[in-house]
Amino acid sequence: MEQEKLFEEVKSIFNRMVDDTIEIKPETASRDVKKWDSLNHVMFIAEVEKVFGIRFDLIEMLEIRTIADICKAVEKQLQSK
Repeated sequence: MEQEKLFEEVKSIFNRMVDDTIEIKPETASRDVKKWDSLNHVMFIAEVEKVFGIRFDLIEMLEIRTIADICKAVEKQLQSK
């Protein structure tokens, strides 16, 4: 999947899951978004897994700190399918 298209899809999922007015960029991290707490993090990852038909292991989930991190993790999972 093209990186820009992947970013836009992840950004769309994030915007649906976390109600915040911040502009989402690849470097946006959990510390930048007031409503991105641990529960929203898990729900966001679960929705990404559902949309893309993939599964992250616990280590991958713990390493995700930015939008770019989740895009890279999704890309890696899609390539290994």
